Order: sequence, then structure tokens, then C-alpha cells
Amino acid sequence: PAGAMQPSGPASKPAPKKLGILVFPGVQVIDFTGPYEVLSGASSKTAGGPLFEVMTVGLSSEVFRAGSPTTGIRMLADRTIDDCPKLDILVIPGGEIGSVEDSPKAMEWVNKAVGEAA
Repeated sequence: PAGAMQPSGPASKPAPKKLGILVFPGVQVIDFTGPYEVLSGASSKTAGGPLFEVMTVGLSSEVFRAGSPTTGIRMLADRTIDDCPKLDILVIPGGEIGSVEDSPKAMEWVNKAVGEAA
């Protein structure tokens, strides 16, 4: 009918939210792998795809151990606090957090990332 609104084409899909999981020496494995698995697989029929772009963010680009700092699982983060894009969401799992708390650079990044999060 005249005057009726016509769709202008397919609705654009919203971009997935950038979600970073901070990983560090001594991080509890289950505390970051559980959220990583669930959030990586989260999708929406309305959004037409993934809800999150999940990445691990490390304190550096060096390999570190998750779980036990001496015998834990060897890990390498996807990004570092130096090259991580602006995040919409930051997840900080539990574990031996001394490597984060005792680092002024890491704490500055955490505060900045939280402040910029959507």
C-alpha cells in the first residue's frame, strides 16, 4: 500500500562484543577455560552469529604456566596488555594474582580496560 514502509534491505548484524579474559602465571585453569568455552560458543539467532569475540590477554608475549606456577599448563595468550584492542568486557579469573597485583603496568591496564569497557 501507498505510504507503507518498505524494508531497505537486510538488517545489518551487530558486531560481536570484544571480550578479553586476563590470563597470568598461576591463573586457575577452570576459572578461565569455563568462561572461554561458554562465551566463545554464545550466539544469537537475532544477532545472526556470535555474541562475543573472545580473546585471552596476557601480561606479556612470553609463555607462562596456568595453575601451578612451576608445574602448570604452559600457555601463550592471544594478545598482550600492550597490543589488546579496546574491550567491551574484561573477565578477570581467579588464581595466584600476585603477578597482576604486584605489577603497576598490569594494574594500570586493568583500570584503563575497565574504564573503557562498554
